[in-house]
Amino acid sequence: MKEFDFDKLRRAQARLLSHRQNLPEGFYVPEAYVPEYHGALKHLEDLDLDVDEFKIPEDAILILKQSLGFNMDTGQEHYSTRRVVERSFFMIKLDAVLNYLGLLLREEPRKPGFQKEMR
Repeated sequence: MKEFDFDKLRRAQARLLSHRQNLPEGFYVPEAYVPEYHGALKHLEDLDLDVDEFKIPEDAILILKQSLGFNMDTGQEHYSTRRVVERSFFMIKLDAVLNYLGLLLREEPRKPGFQKEMR
């Protein structure tokens, strides 16, 4: 990996760590967090890293239907919908890519051949 690539790698890691620290509590994460997360993954794709397995797939986005109330005059119930991802699923993907990045950043280039152990 070229030296200048480490900046993009670290930027991606910083964005992902920020997600990890700032995702809302609760059972669901609003869909609005997904494009920002995928944007951080795009930095890694630009470095020719395969990160598809860490993305939130479209079929993981759920539609929640919430009752806003019942109109006694018309007999109609009114609903709102919002698109969300289960927080536990989002965290699995996020933690996996952070672990992967940690391994990439800690790994030192290996020199070919036998290396004598220094004591």
